[in-house]
Amino acid sequence: MYKINTDAAVCNVLVLELWCATIRGCVMGCSTQSLTACFSPQVAEAIALLHGIVFAVEAGPTPAEIESDAKYVDMSYY
Repeated sequence: MYKINTDAAVCNVLVLELWCATIRGCVMGCSTQSLTACFSPQVAEAIALLHGIVFAVEAGPTPAEIESDAKYVDMSYY
């Protein structure tokens, strides 16, 4: 089982952060991207979650649990 944690920060530039670790805490990979864009914090967190899901699918760390501190993105459907 892998844990993928995502986060986003907005201040004239959208910064996406992602890290992947085993359940024992061994970091398997990380990523930081910055985009010149103007999004609300809710949209920024949703984009960060999307990047985490894409990472899990493309890099293949499955099964994976995706975590975020987003308060306005409802992941209960997934």
